[in-house]
Formats: sequence, C-alpha cells, structure tokens
Amino acid sequence: MLRSDAKIIFRSLVAPALCVCILFASATQSQAGNISQTITKFDSGVQQAIPAVKAFYLRVNDFQQDIYFDSLLFDTKMEMGLTKDKKDTALLNKFSDEEINSRILALSLVSNYSKALLQLADPSKAKTAETDLRSIGNRIADISRKLGLLASATPVVGAYATAATELAGLAGKYWIHFKQEAALRNTINEGGPRIATLLTLLEKDTSVFREGVYKNDAQTDLKKFIDYYNKHFVQQSADGSELMSNGRLEFLRQAQASAQRYKTVVGLNPTDALAKMRKVNQDLMDWSASSKKQPFDANQLTDDVDSYLEDVDTFTNALSAIESASTKK
Repeated sequence: MLRSDAKIIFRSLVAPALCVCILFASATQSQAGNISQTITKFDSGVQQAIPAVKAFYLRVNDFQQDIYFDSLLFDTKMEMGLTKDKKDTALLNKFSDEEINSRILALSLVSNYSKALLQLADPSKAKTAETDLRSIGNRIADISRKLGLLASATPVVGAYATAATELAGLAGKYWIHFKQEAALRNTINEGGPRIATLLTLLEKDTSVFREGVYKNDAQTDLKKFIDYYNKHFVQQSADGSELMSNGRLEFLRQAQASAQRYKTVVGLNPTDALAKMRKVNQDLMDWSASSKKQPFDANQLTDDVDSYLEDVDTFTNALSAIESASTKK
C-alpha cells in the first residue's frame, strides 16, 4: 500500500515551474511592503518544519525496528530474519534508503523555494540576491543529480527524477531582470501552483505514514502488552510471590515504553503542518494575483501564517518527545 502510494506521489510531482525561483532580483528597492515580513515568517516556519518532516521519515525505520522486536517477544513461532517473502523486514530497514531519500529530496525543493521567496521579498537582500539565487539554482541541480542516481536503482522515482532534471535545465533560462516586487510576484505566480501540488501529495504521503506506519502499529503493539499482562500476570499468584519478580518488572518496563511510544505518536502529525503550509502558499498566490480593483486581504494571510507556525511548533515538539523516548530505552 505504502509503496503504491509512493509511486503515485513521485510520478505526479511536477517541479519545472520551481525554476522561477532563479529570477534575478535587481538592486532596485523592493516595493513589496508588508509582504516582506509575512514571507520572512513563512520561510522561518518552512525552515523549522522541513527538517522535522525529514526526521519523521528518517525515524520511521528505527520506530519499525522497535515494533519488530516486540513482535518477536510475543510470537515464539515468528522467525527473525532480514527478509520475509522476498521483502525487507524491519530488523534493519523496512523502507529502503531510496524510498526515504526521495522524500527527503522532495522536501528540500520546498525549502529551496521558500528561501528564494525570502531573497526576493527582503529589500535588504537585493544586493546579494543574484548570487544567493544562483546558489539555490545550484542546489536544485544537485537535487536533480541525486534523484537521477536514485532512479537508476529504483524505478519508482524515475518520473520524479526526470522532472527535476528538466527543472535544473530550465533554471538558467529564467534569469530575467525584474524589480524585486515584480520578481516576487512572478515567482509566486509560476512556482506557487507547483508547490501546492507538491505539498498536497506530501500531505497524503505523511498521512499514510502517520496512520499506517506509526499510529496503528504503536496501538497494536501496546494492545499486545495489555492483553499479555492481563492474561499472564493478573492474579497468577495468590500469595503475591510474583509481585516483584524480575520477569514481571522487566515486562512492566517494556510495557511502559510501549505506552509512551503510542502516546507520543498520537501527537506526531506533520500532515496538519503541511496543510497549513499549503494554505499560506495559496494566500501568497492570491496576493501575487491581486490588483487595485481586487485588493488582497492581508489580515487573512497574517492569521494563516500564525496558525501555521503553531502547527509547526506542535509537530516539532511531538517529534522531539518520541526521539527523547527512544534514547531512554
């Protein structure tokens, strides 16, 4: 199921319009006005959220390994092995490096887009915008190269690697001299819809991982501890001789770790943060298309940015909690 969803995601991502991030910002003072502060906050949230979402994917194999060893604890007929039915088990890695790295690279494109907006929106960055945006273009090209290498070994990312290659090839084509606000509006007009598609697909993907890989497995694992304890430890000794036995105490320690794992996973929700990120992206597209005849509601954008930052904080705090619980084991 997860691998099938990944195919849909990476076949559907269309990145070429991101190349407008490489628009050259002239040294002329920007007329973007208050939008600069809003984009600064938006980028701050993106740069906080993206590493956390990356960690959400990077942590998944360690999490599945914990679940795997608990499964061995409860099933004496289950054989330990690196593979089962020609598929990798969670003993080492349930998800391949290619599967994880492809998602990491996709998230890196969002991060680079946000950095480009910041360069174009901040008047103080006008003098360095050309150099900085060229660096962003180089990073996009590097992402394309890495995806190409992944595609050679993993066909599931082939279509996505092709799109990234086209993006890198088109980057130099869009070095157009604009005033900062014009460059910013054009970048959002061209890149915003593609980022919206990318974020929508990542929302779906993180939801699948959250429910199917994290939450459900953590809940099932905890239920095994509860059922086993109630069946084998409750009222097993009338004189209480089992009360402080080493076996019972060790079991309780592991059951507590399972309960803490489930508790933290319930709050581990990058999907909402990505949805709010997509909403702010839509607001920015509305701003870029606004005119004197159709003015933009700046208050709505401000409210959406603040709400988005709150969700980013909630998610990053939950991730820190699950990482902390893992190191205490």
